[in-house]
Amino acid sequence: MCYITVPAGYTILLTVNSFITEANYDKLYIYDGSSIASLLLATWSGRVDAGRKLESSGNSLTAVFVTDASSNLAGFSIGYSQSNRTVCLPPNYSGPDGILLSPGFSTNQNYHSNMNCMYQVTVPANYMVLLTVNSFATEYNYDKLYIYDGSSTVSPLLAEWSGTIAAGRQLETNGNTLTAQFVTDHSTVNAGFSISYSQSNGTACLSPNYSGPDGTLLSPGFSTNQNYRDNINCMYQVTVPANYSILLTVNSFITEFIYDKLFIYDGASTSAPLLAEWSGRVDAGKKLQSSGNTLTAKFVTDASSNQAGFSISYSQSNASLSTSVCLPSNYSGPDGVLLSPGFSTNQNYHNNINCMYQVTVPANYTILITVNSFITESDYDKLYIYDGSSAASTLLAEWSGTIAATRQLESTGNTLTAKFVTDGSTNYAGFSLNYSQSIRTVCLPPNYSGPDGVLLSPGFSTNQHYRNNMICMYRVSVPANYTIQLTINSFVTEYDYDRLYIYDGLSIASTLLA
Repeated sequence: MCYITVPAGYTILLTVNSFITEANYDKLYIYDGSSIASLLLATWSGRVDAGRKLESSGNSLTAVFVTDASSNLAGFSIGYSQSNRTVCLPPNYSGPDGILLSPGFSTNQNYHSNMNCMYQVTVPANYMVLLTVNSFATEYNYDKLYIYDGSSTVSPLLAEWSGTIAAGRQLETNGNTLTAQFVTDHSTVNAGFSISYSQSNGTACLSPNYSGPDGTLLSPGFSTNQNYRDNINCMYQVTVPANYSILLTVNSFITEFIYDKLFIYDGASTSAPLLAEWSGRVDAGKKLQSSGNTLTAKFVTDASSNQAGFSISYSQSNASLSTSVCLPSNYSGPDGVLLSPGFSTNQNYHNNINCMYQVTVPANYTILITVNSFITESDYDKLYIYDGSSAASTLLAEWSGTIAATRQLESTGNTLTAKFVTDGSTNYAGFSLNYSQSIRTVCLPPNYSGPDGVLLSPGFSTNQHYRNNMICMYRVSVPANYTIQLTINSFVTEYDYDRLYIYDGLSIASTLLA
């Protein structure tokens, strides 16, 4: 047991010179007062870094060192000194600008343990308080600066900062007062912080209404090269002449990913269908189109980390009268071409379309689809292909993204239905698909005997691909007392989907060899 007392009005500052004990079993207990009934400040065991500091709240301190019955080590050397506790600075700050400092920062001293310091900032009415970090380093998770959006700690919490905060980070209130509370625990101190504050006009929302054939939507501050601010909720409503739609084109877009978002709705209010939700980085040139002549956007940011924002051009589009119109839906005859809307005039298809295609060839033929070109927005703009006369038929394929030229697909009968569906954003060139009547490549004779021979897939002997939806059987018999050895000459099928199963016997109930 060890008791330390320094003159009244001082605290006791412990500094570790060296500390090594048997971890978990040999411990030093340190109490904040004149007995072990005082508050326990720390329990040290194992290795404690040289230079680590611990401070009492008053002029007395008690330490107890307890060891078990085995494994002893070098122990410890801990310096102590009387200390002038770094007291909290004046709590009230007013005027157009100033600096908030942690205790000791101005004299290059670390703040101390067990502190609870208040700061209240007031700027002139009709302004907001803008904080800008100059330097910030505290013990992560244990020493924290709480920042409130108002005149007390019951105001909304804007931020809870701890650890290292990058210089230049900003935070803005919604009114002209701000309260901050700096709380530290009983161990491990750091340099603290320097945070500038200034009055700010805030970057207010721009005019919400836009009309005419074209224009530009900007985030607050974008036109003056300023980042948008925190905690804003800005509305934009765009209207173009009747019978037109609205085409948005991104010029520049960067926001805090996930937290600062632009919501875009396909109509005159936020109750209209949501077309897109953009956040983070959106590529320049990205397009989005409404289905009618009105569009609503809402830009919402959280309480931290702002970015440059966005510039988005809008223009009236007559797409609803051209490339958004589906082409004729019925196709017949021995061959032809299926095109996405706009493909024949080198235009991208547009958003929010739902186009049907039905192909019929003469009876006793099948329909062979061959891709000439196919590119759509992956996962969102899709061509569904059905094996029959309606979308209730069996789904043969669901194509989206990029499909390689010459890829083929075959129906089982003489009719085929396709449906092209696009969402509310990002369009591409679309597709060109040939169709032709086809004589299905039928299975070859199933039985093979004699000492040797060749097994071929349907069409191989005439340099044709096998077809889709086939089930072909092969049975090979050689003279008694011999086994059958297979040697591959050539083998290529669609991986994972088109397979050759080989059984060790006269039927598929035999053991599977490969």
